[in-house]
Amino acid sequence: MVHGERRADVSALVVQYGARHQYAVAAAFARTRTLAAVYTDACATSGLGRWAGLAARMTGVKGLEKLASRRAPKDVVPHGG
Repeated sequence: MVHGERRADVSALVVQYGARHQYAVAAAFARTRTLAAVYTDACATSGLGRWAGLAARMTGVKGLEKLASRRAPKDVVPHGG
């Protein structure tokens, strides 16, 4: 298989709690173009993570700042949270 070529017979669905090494498993599947989707509890760019970012700026609570800092690599688009 040539790097970047998608195999039609293989795809991966990644479900994980937390950012886990900046979404390394999902990023590995994305690099081989076999990532179907990523589901996570929270990510700074959607849902609960987006609200955490707003709340962190308003309150300065460290735990919310950490949650709001979870960012997936540009080729990984998380769902959920």
